[in-house]
Amino acid sequence: MNMKLDMKCGNAAFVAGCEEMEVARILRDLAKKVEEGGIDDYPCKDGNGNTVGHLVFEDIEPTCEVCHHEECDVGPLSSLEEHDSICQECLNEGR
Repeated sequence: MNMKLDMKCGNAAFVAGCEEMEVARILRDLAKKVEEGGIDDYPCKDGNGNTVGHLVFEDIEPTCEVCHHEECDVGPLSSLEEHDSICQECLNEGR
């Protein structure tokens, strides 16, 4: 699963010097909605009620980070910290 957050912080709700407070408020609101669950697309609402972005969850097929083939046998690889997943073929070939 992937999670993507896109938020525009340029309107009146993001008052100069308090932008972080508004972002934190929006994130707290999103956290409550995510805990309740049931949907894959959560709108980000500013303090004025405007939609300023979305938090989206997507189901994805695991892919090898080296060769990017979806059909590879992908699994966690603890010996290479920079890679979350790598297929056995790439691992065997030392990629």
